[in-house]
Amino acid sequence: MAGKFVSPKVKESLMTDILVKLFVKDYKDVEKVSVRTAYGVLASGVGIFCNVLLTIAKMVIGILLHSVSVTADAFNNLSDAGSSIIGMIGVSSGCIFVPPRQCFEPPPHSRSCGEASPLPI
Repeated sequence: MAGKFVSPKVKESLMTDILVKLFVKDYKDVEKVSVRTAYGVLASGVGIFCNVLLTIAKMVIGILLHSVSVTADAFNNLSDAGSSIIGMIGVSSGCIFVPPRQCFEPPPHSRSCGEASPLPI
């Protein structure tokens, strides 16, 4: 398989398809804001789950092996989970971080409504 060209039209993965079909209502209608928000929340949720799982596994292994570096890496994964939580809040909140007047102004003054920036840039 090495060096074989893979078409971008090939489906991403079976796991992604299963998760999207289970957790995103009307997953094919990506024009709707609610569907795009559900995709973002799902991606953040998967990131949180994986990072928490990695944290637990690395913490147990680090303690059993008396390894400071593995234990420290567990805390790094825990902080990554925290970052995913902040991302989930940003995705699910919509325009909460952007003043409403900027959210609906026509270009070039408009900004994306889903930005998780606490500063009006």
